[in-house]
Amino acid sequence: MANWNKIYKHLKRWSDRGILQYLFESVQKDADKDSISINSTIVRSHACAAGLRKNAQDEKALGRSKGGFSTKIHATGDALGLPLEFILTPGQRNDCTPAIELTK
Repeated sequence: MANWNKIYKHLKRWSDRGILQYLFESVQKDADKDSISINSTIVRSHACAAGLRKNAQDEKALGRSKGGFSTKIHATGDALGLPLEFILTPGQRNDCTPAIELTK
């Protein structure tokens, strides 16, 4: 199993250099938009997220619920299952509002 810190550092470097953005935009250019799928999932946050300032929760897409801090990822994909767009929201947010934004 890979060390999570090595993976984080690698993806952070890609993000800082714009490689992730380039890859994402490249996939979108060839998208088959005849049918679009939408989905969402909840990602639990680590216990250290509990120290976050209250007014920064929306900014960081962290929400507090019975299960603790979480983030919800709302995403759309094309007919081939390739990612088109995504939105991060606090975990307690409903799915309807981001769905409207993603399907515009």
